[in-house]
Amino acid sequence: MKKILLSAALLCVLYVYGQQNIFGLVMDTAQQPVQYAVVQLVNYANIHTQTDSVGRFYLSIPDSIKIPFQVVVSRLGYISDTISVYHLNKLNITLTLKQNQEVIITEKQSSTIINTLPIREEIITQNEFRRAACCSVSESFETNPSVDVSFSDAASGIRQISLLGLSGKYTLSTVENLPLIRGLNIFSGFMDIPASWVEAIHVSKGVGSVLQGYEGLTGQIQVDFYCPESVEDKVFLRGYINHLLRSEFNANISHSLNTKLKGLSFLHAGTMPKSIDQNQDGFMDMSMHNIINALQKWFYEPNQKWQVKTGLHALYETRNSGQIHNKNFHHIANTYHIHVRNQRLDYYIKVARLFEKKGRSLAITYSGIHHGQVAEFGVQPYSGIQHFANLQSIYEEPIHSNHSLKFSAQYRYESIFEKNAYLYYQRIEHTFSTITEHTWKWQKKYILLTGLRADYHTLLGWFFTPRIHTKWNLSPQTTLRTVLGKATRIANIISENFNSLASSRVWIVQENLKPEVGWNVGLSFDQKFSLKNKDGRWAIESFYTFFKQQVIEDYDSTPQAIFFYNLRGRSYSFYVQTELEYEPLKNLTLKAAYKYYDVKITLQDKLMDRPFISKHRGLFTLSYLSSNEKWQFDATTQYHGRQRLPTTHNNPIQYQRPNYAPSYWLVLAQIQFISQKGLEIYAGGENLLNVRQPSPIISAENPYSIYFDTTLTYAPIVGRIIYLGLRWKW
Repeated sequence: MKKILLSAALLCVLYVYGQQNIFGLVMDTAQQPVQYAVVQLVNYANIHTQTDSVGRFYLSIPDSIKIPFQVVVSRLGYISDTISVYHLNKLNITLTLKQNQEVIITEKQSSTIINTLPIREEIITQNEFRRAACCSVSESFETNPSVDVSFSDAASGIRQISLLGLSGKYTLSTVENLPLIRGLNIFSGFMDIPASWVEAIHVSKGVGSVLQGYEGLTGQIQVDFYCPESVEDKVFLRGYINHLLRSEFNANISHSLNTKLKGLSFLHAGTMPKSIDQNQDGFMDMSMHNIINALQKWFYEPNQKWQVKTGLHALYETRNSGQIHNKNFHHIANTYHIHVRNQRLDYYIKVARLFEKKGRSLAITYSGIHHGQVAEFGVQPYSGIQHFANLQSIYEEPIHSNHSLKFSAQYRYESIFEKNAYLYYQRIEHTFSTITEHTWKWQKKYILLTGLRADYHTLLGWFFTPRIHTKWNLSPQTTLRTVLGKATRIANIISENFNSLASSRVWIVQENLKPEVGWNVGLSFDQKFSLKNKDGRWAIESFYTFFKQQVIEDYDSTPQAIFFYNLRGRSYSFYVQTELEYEPLKNLTLKAAYKYYDVKITLQDKLMDRPFISKHRGLFTLSYLSSNEKWQFDATTQYHGRQRLPTTHNNPIQYQRPNYAPSYWLVLAQIQFISQKGLEIYAGGENLLNVRQPSPIISAENPYSIYFDTTLTYAPIVGRIIYLGLRWKW
């Protein structure tokens, strides 16, 4: 019989303003959050709350109810249980909820949870991160079928993400629900976030809530860091090293100054001190780098009516790549070097007002970014500076048992300056926004979420963003969702093509570039099932994205240039994914997924496949946890179908490449030892089949020629990687 642990860290039961506040965290035996469990005061049906998507809850109890009192916790599929509260101080209580065998709950053992909201989210937990080396957030998607990860070029080693067959620039990337990945770091933002800082990642496909912004055409990736008010470990340490000598160290340290003020400090240091040239083309296969990354979070609660959360993040990073001396290139004149330096500071403050009325809330947030980046690619310089500020207030009011409204006002300021050898780009913008979102629930089966935002942009004028989400519970095990909406964005063509700066391609802007405007429509279907008394989940989804206006990056017209111009014709992405998750044997979980892409774009009046997109992709994972829970084995296989490459037919024959890249397979595997004393030791390998793209750099022997190109990267450059790591918490 399965057990759920309610790690109800009931933090600080206080008498303030006539109420006692109970905070808690509901986790299962696999240390996964139990989302949307009902927490209710016994004998008081009107005093209740619900855990959120990461298992946290908050409950206010009137002062008139004296201790001891009892709290009951229930979740569909589990028998309710209670705890008794006898003291008004910190309580650490464990509850056991026994599984009701008549209802199937798949989330309890899944490292990826599907939420119950109208906007479908996949919640990737730390259990998923631990299944691979997972040094950064971008690398944490290797075992997840929804987000595609690829190398950006043949020199930097940076991994980029894409969603629904379109570049990550069309995905709204947020940290703590704030727009902190944008502008200069849209290219490498997820590479700069250590996975050990992250409590969960929320991935939604299709346009999201209008409260988050007018961007995000293909979806949203939301990163949640560990929180000072709910973290259980005082200290968490992580170390990693691979056979190429890339190494990392992470430390998370929690501290409390008093019962009202709690803090959490994060530190990350990483280095790649060795130059690697496995294909012997005279260029490093990945960049040498040094990075220092620090984050400080605070949680302050002066009384039960107010909460304040703050965060301050600083980053310093240097990357070096380019030509090196090897047996084929002993004497190199005018050596081609690549040097990139990043300095970044971002911060936020969130203030929340808590009300007695259930469902009523007020939040005010402010966030800012200051980012400077300089680089040299041979003799070509680059520099960029970004300043960003975002101020937003959100008020939610329940107007009926089945209706609720959210109102928001938002102001954004952004200043971006960028310059390379061919372009000088500067933009200063102010945006004033009003937003309304309405939720309608009907008969506990249907939910309709409608949103509309009106934005006044100092460069674009007025524009409107409508979005509609629906959810239909066909049965307790069957859910159907739909989404329809619009998104708008302004392209930053230099930072969004940063990987092309290392090439000799000339950058040509043919006309004044318009804002990008697109529509997205999608449908998803989730089915839970039981087969031979084993739990499983099957899902299928499809999305169609099309552009009314788009900035075209044309690498096809000639291999010696990049042309930028406005869309003249059609541009769309059609995507279908099906996924099966099942536990055929006790403690053995398998996941299989298949994706089909039809992504086309009009280049020079001709509709053709968008380059670097595999029409067919597959994923298969196996995970086994030993009966004593001391050993875990994980294996992942990825299939990447053939991809169209930008044409190189105008080059001399020795510098030409095929029109299509071949398909290939990637295999990852890992073994972990899990000690009961909080120590985990893991070892594994990436790209175990040693797949490498041959000759990834065109004209590598003469990087100053007009044919030099590092952008035609479709497969790994570095071969097999073996790594070792440890995690220790107490």
